[in-house]
Amino acid sequence: MRFKQLFFSLIASSLLLLSVSTPLNAEPSEGVSLKDATSKAEAEFGGEVLKAETGEEEGRPVYKIRLVNEGRVKDILIDSQTGEIITP
Repeated sequence: MRFKQLFFSLIASSLLLLSVSTPLNAEPSEGVSLKDATSKAEAEFGGEVLKAETGEEEGRPVYKIRLVNEGRVKDILIDSQTGEIITP
């Protein structure tokens, strides 16, 4: 019986540690937030955000933002560290 309690305690502790660890798709700890990047893309190009996600472009972390404006879809890349718009 003691082994069973120890086993379940160990499992519960492991689950707790996993729940507080950083998710793989977390935003960078420094730089701009995904929300700020989507606002910047909307202000610069107009339209509405269809999709926003984190990614990597040429070895640097970026936000990939898809906008639709007057029926046209445009993909925008924003450097997640500096907030610089990469897509012309």
